Amino acid sequence: MQLAESRLDKRKERPGYELCRDQAMMSLHTEIHVLRNGIDLLKRKKLQMDSTLEALLKTRSTLERDLKLKGMALNVDQHKCLNLRICNPISTFCESAGKPCGGGENGYRQK
Repeated sequence: MQLAESRLDKRKERPGYELCRDQAMMSLHTEIHVLRNGIDLLKRKKLQMDSTLEALLKTRSTLERDLKLKGMALNVDQHKCLNLRICNPISTFCESAGKPCGGGENGYRQK
């Protein structure tokens, strides 16, 4: 970009009859225009990618938090609730209510 602009500036400094709008000067104008449009497009794309990255990082943070909470819930279920289920199988509750439970030998449902 700077190269094309400096070439165009040098052409504008030409004396009198050499200062004309020829094909080379028009090509320099076109090149500068194309480069500016390309730079603007890249800037817009960068802004779009930055916002996409921000959304992805936010989603990642949410997923990591959810995973941590589910891990904690699973830990509570495995270490605290499992002991209660082992000590009090479902068959004991069903027998006291006088209803068939459908449980197996250990009081849990068969798959």
